This record gives sequence, structure tokens and C-alpha cells, in this order.
Amino acid sequence: MLLIAILANGLASWAARVAPAVVLTVPANGLAGVGTDQKLEVTFNKALSKFNKKTFIVTTTNGLERIAGKLAYSKKNKKLTFTPKIALTNNTQYIVRVKGGRKSKPNIQDLRGNIMKSDYVWSFRTGSGTSSDEVSDESALTVSFTNPVNGADNVDLNAKILATYNEAISASTVDFNLVQGIDPIAGSLVYLDKTLIFSPASALAADSDYTATLVSQVRDLAGNNIETNYVWSFSTGSSSDETAPIVDFVSPLANATAVALNATISIDFSEVLNPATVTSSTFLLNQGSSAVSGTVAYLGKTVLFTPAASLSTNSIYTVTITNQVADLAGNALAANYVWSFTTDSVVDSTAPVVQLVSPVDGSIAVALNRSFTANFSEAMDPTTVTTSTFVLRQGTTLIPSTVAYSGTTAVLIPLADLEINTTYTATINTQVKDLAANTMAANYVWNFTTGQNQHEPVVLRTTSTYAILAGSTVTSTGPTIITGDVGLSPGSAMTGFPPGTINGTQHINDAESAQAKLDLTTAYNEAADRSLAPVTISGNLGGLTLAPGLYKSGSSAAISSGDLTLDAQGDANAVFIFQIASGFTVTSGRQVILSGGALADNVFWQVGTSATFGTNSVFKGNLLVDQSISFETGATLIGRALTRIGAVTMDSNTITKP
Repeated sequence: MLLIAILANGLASWAARVAPAVVLTVPANGLAGVGTDQKLEVTFNKALSKFNKKTFIVTTTNGLERIAGKLAYSKKNKKLTFTPKIALTNNTQYIVRVKGGRKSKPNIQDLRGNIMKSDYVWSFRTGSGTSSDEVSDESALTVSFTNPVNGADNVDLNAKILATYNEAISASTVDFNLVQGIDPIAGSLVYLDKTLIFSPASALAADSDYTATLVSQVRDLAGNNIETNYVWSFSTGSSSDETAPIVDFVSPLANATAVALNATISIDFSEVLNPATVTSSTFLLNQGSSAVSGTVAYLGKTVLFTPAASLSTNSIYTVTITNQVADLAGNALAANYVWSFTTDSVVDSTAPVVQLVSPVDGSIAVALNRSFTANFSEAMDPTTVTTSTFVLRQGTTLIPSTVAYSGTTAVLIPLADLEINTTYTATINTQVKDLAANTMAANYVWNFTTGQNQHEPVVLRTTSTYAILAGSTVTSTGPTIITGDVGLSPGSAMTGFPPGTINGTQHINDAESAQAKLDLTTAYNEAADRSLAPVTISGNLGGLTLAPGLYKSGSSAAISSGDLTLDAQGDANAVFIFQIASGFTVTSGRQVILSGGALADNVFWQVGTSATFGTNSVFKGNLLVDQSISFETGATLIGRALTRIGAVTMDSNTITKP
């Protein structure tokens, strides 16, 4: 009981152990025409307890002239403001650096001692007058996306640097450099359809800071330039990316029928790809043996193929993504990805609608650090689902956020925690389009109110009806009893039933299981992204009694040499979330015990690789597993066994969906 009290008190009082980070700058990175009287501001994701006045550095482009000024901090607004001592010089580029630090020498530190490790760098260019004199040039070329993002930490050592502009640029004007400190990094530069890719000649150094610069001489096809250098920074980790990308979602779905004649083909991948590998030779559409011509476009993790002409009526088409497609680290698909669909005789003229949002309209006690999702009635054009079409506001104040889209789901992630006990409004406007260019008929608007610091359940969406959901195979030996739906996608091999029994519906590589797999990926990522007040765990959890909250293991975990008790302390809505970076094992005879009103439905286990449950073990909760799940003889689960990629293997087990 002492351990329960310690953990409960800790969860109630700890702020999130997330490093402080810059979420907004004034002026914006790359902005031109800035007034010479401009104050410089950086807003953080959380309040600071300490900042070193020498950490805010403003210089001219050559770094020779450092600008003197006064630095002030507003705890309420989480904002540092730098006021130059004298007016800035007309028509001059400036670089601003907020220096990170290390534990031995922190420069930016939050109220719980977490430090900002990486430098945050941005630049702007003054105009010829004060702020009231300047008018921005809306025709100017801008940078819309970088990978890594500004301030990123733990970047892979074999990473390529990617930057995407808002429009096509003249390849002859491209200029980019990457430095470690003052040392330039050698490498090769490629330009492809609005995107620059820089490949370092050798691996980046571990645990090091880098600064990237897109030089202002870059021009678009009309001659407009970027007007000021675009500068950003990131820090490396200690390992390289060796994981092959996989296909997460396709539209139309495999074996779909009645596909519209004006359909665009869309494929979502598990990670950002190298655009140089996404071409008409790696993305193939065929009607029988005849190739279908069209254009291939790429954005983030999504590839779009738009046929040059309408598809033929009542015809079978086959899509092939070859194993020449690779991520930015050079990891290629393990094998060709192939699927087929059949057309109808009509075009798609139906407007898309929002079918489901999370949190739902009118929700209260919403967590402060959660993401916000919207599920559409059909696959959307990802280029139209952006921070200008999906927005979050508190009153009239726009909340800085990022927006991602995959499959039929849009996700908005605020750059900083929301305020407690505050009402927010989310809006998706009519500029979003489906893959046939149909727009929504009206804006979709919903509201919610935040709570204190409690955790919400992970939203499972359509996955909630499944007791078993696998990627490759579902196999059983002996008299296994499953209560709940069983799904398999994209695999099709399910064996052992009978003698096993399924008290539910089977969905084998159909539209329902494909949607469930997409929703599983969303839920898996949501669970992995939770960051509010995590308690660090490692090794054996057996013998512990834990209070509600978020528990994080940086490696593997196990329940052995003792049982694990989860105590809701009388709160039937209490939520337990476990983030386990690699494998998870429950040894023979061990069990999870729920007490104090805890419910299996509110326990979530996000596992980075695979999970194994020993003979006669008894487990409770929802398993969101990346690879495979294995139940040895007699093991029991009250919960859900959901795996993104691999198999679910059983042997005389009882699996019951709560």
C-alpha cells in the first residue's frame, strides 16, 4: 500500500517529463520584410524555471555582429522576449539561436529539471522600415516542411536531410549547407518536385548538434526567391535507421468493387520515403497486361497516382509498389506490394463527410497533452488536409499545431499542452477534398473542455469489437475459445477453428479488417505518443502494485517472480497505459490482478516488438503490439490481442473481449 501512495502522489504532482521545446517564434522562420523595431519572441511548450541570458544569441548572417538587447521572460505566456538595444539594420538578414545544453550546463530548464538539449535556430530579414511600414510579399517562395524538423532530437545517424517548398523551384538556383558547429558536412544534393534531399557523404556523428541552411538565392519558376536564408537545427542520437518501410493503408482497398471511374490511387507508408524512389517505374497500375499512364505525386508518407484518363467500366486493375521504394535511410520495401480492385460504371461526385471525431463533441475532462482525430467517410487528398484546413482555437486564438493524414484519418497535434479547464473549438473547413476532388458541403465544427492532468483511454475505434486482430496469420492448437470478433489483414491464413471456437464474426482480409488495422495503427501511435507524467519502469514488474497513470520502459519488460496488481483506488474510470519499447513477457502462472474497481477495458499495453504469455498465465488489458503475440498452453486473456504486422498464435487458450 505504501507503493500505491507513493505512485499516486507522484502522478498527482509531477509535470510531464517532456523536455522544454520552442513551439512558436516571432518573427516566423524565413520571414522577410520584418520591421526594424521588431521584438524577438520564442514561446515554449511549458513553463521554465531557468534560462541563461547568454543562451539567446542574435547575429547578422556572417556571425560577426552580435546584437545587444534585453531578455525578459513571461511565465504566464511561457515566452522569452528579446528587445534589441537599438533598431535593427534595414534590409539585413539575422540569425537567432536559442542554445540548448546538457545536464552539467543547462541553459533552458523547466520546473521539473528537464532541459532543452538541442539548439533552436531560425532566421529572418528586415525590410526598409518599422513594423507598421512593412507589407509581406505573398508571392514569396516559402519552406513548408523539413525532415528532421527544427529542434528534433535523437535523429538517426544515417538520416538524409529533406526540405519541401510550397511550389516548384529552379534547380539551377538550389543552394544548401549542413554544418556541425562550424565544420561543413560534405554530401550530395538532389532536387525532385519541390523537394531537396541532402545525403551526407558519411554517417552523422552520434549525440551531436547540426545546423542546416537553405540559402536565399533559391528561386521559383517565376523568379521569386526565398528572400532570406531558412535555418533550422537538430541533434543526433546514437543509432541508425535499419527498419524497412511497410504499407499501412491503400485506397481503393484490396479486392474493392464498385470503384469510381475517376478514382485516384493512394498508399500510406509507415515512414517518410525518399522521393527519388517514388516514380512511375516503382508505382505501376495495370489493366490486365496493359499499363495505365498517369502522374505520381508524393507528400510526407503518402503516394498518390492520378490516372491520365478515366478508368474503364467494370474492369479489374492491379496496383504494384515495387521493392525499389525506400525510406530516407535507404531501407527498401521487403517485397513488392500488390493488390487489385474492380471499377463500377459511375464517377464519384459524392461529397466527403466527417464520420467520427475524438474527443467527441461536448467532451469534458479532456487530457491536456492529447492529439485530436477526425475520421472521414472516404480517403482524402492529403495535400488538402493541412494546418489551414484543420484548426484548433481557444476562443479566437489559433492554437499552434501540426496536422498529419493517413488512410481516412486526420490527426491534429498541438505543439504545447492545452490549458486546464478550458473550452476549445476544432474546425475542419470545406477546402478539404476527397481523391475525386469533391469538397465537404459545410465546415465540421466541434467543441470540448479540458480537465486536470488525468489520462484518457486510448481510442480503439472499429478495433474495439475485436478480441483478436493480426497482420499475417491467426493460428490455434487445441480447444481455444475466443469471445469477440477475429480479424486478419492483409494476411489470409487462419487455422485451428475447429477445434477452436469463435463467438464473434470473422473478418479475413476484407474491408472491415483493413479499416480495423488502420484504426489499430492510429491507436498504437496514440498510445506511444502519450507523454503526461510518465513513471519510468524497467525489468520485472511482478510483485508491484501500481496506481493509475502512464508507465514507460525504454527497453523490454516482464511479469515474473510475482503478480502485478493494478489498483484503480475506487475510480472505475481510472486508466493505466504502459509503453514498452521492445519485448514483453509474462512467465508461466503469473497474472495481472485488477483491484479497486479497475477495468480491463481501461488498461493499455503498447509493445514495440512482440509479446509472449506463458503457460496458464492470466492477463488483463488491451495489447497494442507492433509484431507478434504468442499465448502458450492454457494462457488466459481478458482484453484484446491486437498486432499490427505479425501473427497471433494460441494453444488451448481463453480470449475474452471485455
